Amino acid sequence: GVSVRVAAGLKTIGSAYIRTASGLKQIFSMASGALSVGVPATAYGAAAVGSTVSVTTETVQAVASGGTGPYSYLWARTDANPGTWVITAPTSDSTAFRANSVAPLTAKLATFQCTVTDSLGASVVSTGIDASVDNFGV
Repeated sequence: GVSVRVAAGLKTIGSAYIRTASGLKQIFSMASGALSVGVPATAYGAAAVGSTVSVTTETVQAVASGGTGPYSYLWARTDANPGTWVITAPTSDSTAFRANSVAPLTAKLATFQCTVTDSLGASVVSTGIDASVDNFGV
């Protein structure tokens, strides 16, 4: 915890606020613990088309806990594999990943992470999600 000096000595506090022109703003909270985020390890999608197509993975969700809500989310690609991928909802807790130009009998891979920021500005980055798509078409 955090302690502050009061007339009777030190007192442990769970929250701290500052006064702004628009009112009080919380700048610290111990009530809900450290900010963390969980994501699935993989996301997969497939098509069976005899031509080059876009293939989208299943939807994945980042689950934030701790910190002070509400939370904001920002998904990003983190690998150097070739190919164009689209994050379908880059600022939502739930998203899918779409690979463009997936030729028949081809697989594509990419890795994504989600950065979660709480209302006090604390942030945490998720582990990587390995996204893969296949086009089984001939």
